[in-house]
Amino acid sequence: MSAESAERLPLFLVDGHNVIHAWPELRVQLRQGGGEAAARSVLAGILRGFGDNRNVSVAVVFDGRGARTELSTAESSPGFQVFYSAAGDTADAVIERFVRSSAEHYAMTIVTGDSGIRAAVLHEGADWISPLQFSDLVEAEKALLAERLRRRRRRRRPANDCR
Repeated sequence: MSAESAERLPLFLVDGHNVIHAWPELRVQLRQGGGEAAARSVLAGILRGFGDNRNVSVAVVFDGRGARTELSTAESSPGFQVFYSAAGDTADAVIERFVRSSAEHYAMTIVTGDSGIRAAVLHEGADWISPLQFSDLVEAEKALLAERLRRRRRRRRPANDCR
């Protein structure tokens, strides 16, 4: 990590619908019951947990329908934000604009399978990871958390506990 990126805040910026369509477990959500809203909710939970476990900020951008790009306060929490693009705009365009305008403040990793976004954000100095690579990273973080919890439980177990 360069000295320059060490001073910037780490941020994972996620192309929401792109990830939903790339992850098999989220595609299942699309086809069953709750549809797109359920898939967005499951993804948001995964991303929130990832950010908490790794102690990084995470933002996800979805294509929207409003008059302007909006932060969804109902779905957001400290360190985790959900944005919807304006009608007639795309999440891709919002991501590209954010990277251009905020690269000096954030050490960004963009999560998308879109080759156009990838080229644009790499040009602006952001890092890129595919949805499937990100899925592997999320799973690795879950495994690290599970191991930390196992160790903590072992330390708390009384000496005469033979389990």
